[in-house]
Amino acid sequence: MEILENQLIRAVLIKDRDKARTLSESIVRYISENSASFEYFKSYLVQFNGIFYWNTIKNITDFEFTNSILKERNNFLLNILNTFDMNSLNKVFERMIDFYTASQNELIYNCKNSLVKTMLIYIYNNCNQKISLDLLACTFHLSKSYVSNLISRHVSISLPIILLNFRMEKAKTLLIDSNLPINEISKLSGFDSTSYFCHQFKNVHNLTPKQFRAKNYKNI
Repeated sequence: MEILENQLIRAVLIKDRDKARTLSESIVRYISENSASFEYFKSYLVQFNGIFYWNTIKNITDFEFTNSILKERNNFLLNILNTFDMNSLNKVFERMIDFYTASQNELIYNCKNSLVKTMLIYIYNNCNQKISLDLLACTFHLSKSYVSNLISRHVSISLPIILLNFRMEKAKTLLIDSNLPINEISKLSGFDSTSYFCHQFKNVHNLTPKQFRAKNYKNI
């Protein structure tokens, strides 16, 4: 169980939502199979909420940003304490993972519209896949033109630029916090071509992925 816990904390830290979701499901299954009480699961999520929060804000110096994350942490805490069935508690766990795997992104932080912020978190957590206005419209049960208008009004940059921003951030995190090969990082970040990824990365950061990793890699 301790191994699963550490792997989950690590997955959230490096913004790997899919792996974090899988690990959280394994943890829930383990708790259920070992007949742990509902109240035990609640206290467990309270602890994870605190850990995820601390790992998110520990290197942030922007007070407003830190305060916004604190508000979300407190909202999750209230949701946990006011939930009275296992299925609803699992949903809170999923929302926690979705939020904490995306919460440090500047575009998401600066967005004041709650619907658009939810869309941005969705885009961030799925940016390794093909994301289009059609997909967003279908996912959020809105018209394509309305989604486009929302993004234009509240983010001020186009969906392709949002995707590039998110993919670059995910790539940076993986370059710093993992020892995965660059071609694997390219795929995990949503790029079909490693050469295109390297070209775009250098355009944005003025360094190749290899040079960026050599300068910033954390052996943890």
